Amino acid sequence: MKRRTYWCPWLVAVAVSTTGCSLFQEDKSYNPLIDPAQYVQRVDNPFLPLVPGTTMRYRQTGDEGVQDIVVTVTSQTKVI
Repeated sequence: MKRRTYWCPWLVAVAVSTTGCSLFQEDKSYNPLIDPAQYVQRVDNPFLPLVPGTTMRYRQTGDEGVQDIVVTVTSQTKVI
């Protein structure tokens, strides 16, 4: 029984060290070409008009109960 207790943490340590190493490596295959000229100054989607000041309210029911979600469109911009 004691031998099994000592082997279990050792096996876990070996499994994590050999398989978990790839989790912390940077993914070099994802390298999108971002062209700032392709961005627009104003979003004009007729299906989702993002007019500053618009407030959308959603109610979600799940395992944790009822949750109210409030989304407010602002006029703030962010330089990418």
